[in-house]
Amino acid sequence: AGKTLAMVCGSMELRRLGIAKKPVHVVPNHMLLQYSAEFLRAYPAASVLMATAEDFDRANRRAFVARCA
Repeated sequence: AGKTLAMVCGSMELRRLGIAKKPVHVVPNHMLLQYSAEFLRAYPAASVLMATAEDFDRANRRAFVARCA
């Protein structure tokens, strides 16, 4: 139904207008790769930080949060 594309376009429009600097999309783990592929298909030049299962390990969590900031 185009829900992913609507969210992607909405967040990129907020960035363009200067309302949001770093929009965050919360996606279930099983949808992560599909969502990021759809995002990059819509905006191929976008800089997308995608979390992986390894990013949430105790040893890697601080580094991932630092990259988000």
